Amino acid sequence: MTKILHSCHFHYAFAVLIGVLAVTMYAINPADFRYPYTPDSAAYIESARHFMAGEGLVTSSPLTHPSPTVPLALFPPGHPLLLALCSALTGVDPARASVFIAWVSWALLPVALLFALSPVLDRRAIQCISLLTITSPGMVETGWRALSDTTFLLLTISAFAFLLRAMRSTQNVPGAALFISGLLCGAAYLSRNSGTAAFAAIAASFMVLALTQTLRLRTVITWTAWWSAGALTALVPLWVRNLQTFGTLQPYKMSPSDIGLLQNSRSFLQSTLLDVSGLPSVSMLAWDGKLLVAATLASLLALYLSRNRLKAAWLSADPTARLAATLLGTYVVAGGSMVILARTLYQWGEPINVRHVIQYDWALLGLLAIAFAAQNIKQVVIVSMLGTLVLMLAHYQYNYARITAERETYTVIAETADPIRAIALEPNRGVVFTNKLKLIVSGDRELIEEVRALPQNTVIASNAADVFSIQTGRIIRGVAEGKDCDSTQVAREVESTIGGNVPFVLILTPSNETLRSGCWEHLRRTLPQDGYQVSTRAHALIIGNPPSPAPQEERREPRDTFQTDAKE
Repeated sequence: MTKILHSCHFHYAFAVLIGVLAVTMYAINPADFRYPYTPDSAAYIESARHFMAGEGLVTSSPLTHPSPTVPLALFPPGHPLLLALCSALTGVDPARASVFIAWVSWALLPVALLFALSPVLDRRAIQCISLLTITSPGMVETGWRALSDTTFLLLTISAFAFLLRAMRSTQNVPGAALFISGLLCGAAYLSRNSGTAAFAAIAASFMVLALTQTLRLRTVITWTAWWSAGALTALVPLWVRNLQTFGTLQPYKMSPSDIGLLQNSRSFLQSTLLDVSGLPSVSMLAWDGKLLVAATLASLLALYLSRNRLKAAWLSADPTARLAATLLGTYVVAGGSMVILARTLYQWGEPINVRHVIQYDWALLGLLAIAFAAQNIKQVVIVSMLGTLVLMLAHYQYNYARITAERETYTVIAETADPIRAIALEPNRGVVFTNKLKLIVSGDRELIEEVRALPQNTVIASNAADVFSIQTGRIIRGVAEGKDCDSTQVAREVESTIGGNVPFVLILTPSNETLRSGCWEHLRRTLPQDGYQVSTRAHALIIGNPPSPAPQEERREPRDTFQTDAKE
């Protein structure tokens, strides 16, 4: 017994260690040249701040909206509420709290996986799954950002953990474990809409347990009641809020998608292959039609030939293993289907990528591990560990190459006297340069303080509304650069939209697209000649109408601004 406890403690200590190492290597270490926030982050942070101020879960509205703020609709309120709670308890601003929560959740994933899968898998196999999960390209690309992805993943895995623990309980009705599982699953849904997949997987698993007589029907009904009680504890307040605010249970709305079902299916497969293997060449197999047909037929044939062995493995498996296999399998299928369907219906602004598959790849790896373990082959553990080592090396090479290239790009930009021009002349790396431009703007302390000090009755509009809302804490109305890239025209449109007697400040900053298309230079050449107060910087154009005070001219060289931010 003592030996078992020591082994358990060792594995949990190792899980903590690999989580901390992953976050240190891939989040803390490269943090000096990254801007950790996105437009999604801004929505979370801004709504958390408004909630703490007693103004409700609201965010800044587009300039065309009659009200300066609108209720948070695109995202569930769970993550902003978590940021507000953390901020209230620690005194830290929600912006900093969002980064802290994301990184801590990432570091705790190996512990959650060990707790969830240890009832059905060898702990060495779980550590292999943890290593592949927390170092996957999708996790490394997403985990360092101030988003809800890692927190959602931690909650979902924990919900599954308590459900599997309920199956192993010696109680007739393990109500506490079932209630906690439902509560955690509801909390995950409060963080991300994709939590619907977990509900579908658990419902399907309960049905399978009843149909296969793994559990008696009466027991399944009792279990469902306990689990639903926990889930409804989180869901009912959400539904009440949605009905009162939006008049519907689910206010999620976006414009129609411009990508079809087949392309989205292939994009999902490509992202999954890349996230698991770390090899771009392997991921491109998703676009080889002949190979996909051959692989599908081969998989179906393999399933047919192994049907007797699979049936025997199912019959010989204990109830916990049956639940785990059903739960993980249905979660992968339901989650993948929902991502593909959602992107086919709605326009996200980006195609399906590795961020959208990290929620399910851990379950895919766990399902494969359960299938291998059912074979009762002694060499399975050795082969699995060797396979993990190969994939880990592939993950490291992929992540190292991307981070190194990003660091080198940052160095090139930081060492020039004109970072904006350097970005425009460098080979196009859209996401990286967008991030660096936001880093430059956010590091201009004079500009941030001037915007923060503007009179409260001033309408502030910007094409980088997310950056300024996070950095200043002010309501920043979103505005586009205009199809003609004419800053005079944009200023007049802003004034016309809000009314001529309302003071406003328009802040335009360069983006990767405007720099490369020549739009940024055209915006600088078309500044208003009269009737407005105008201030120009290397990385910002500030246009205001009286009586708004004009921001001061830039007192530092662009190079100093960028390098100061790097040191901070």
